[in-house]
Amino acid sequence: MFKPQFTFPVAMLSCLILMRHHDNIQRLWRGQEGKIWGKFRKKKNGVLEQEEHKEE
Repeated sequence: MFKPQFTFPVAMLSCLILMRHHDNIQRLWRGQEGKIWGKFRKKKNGVLEQEEHKEE
């Protein structure tokens, strides 16, 4: 199931992603960052409408 030759590169890429997005992750935890799935909402006629981002 696990291939040892991929374990180290995947672990390094995971660390890199976490390091690059550390600030965004913190804002998500605090509720200050907009969630990607909440960016658009579907209206009754099927048209997507962008929601306003509320700053607190």
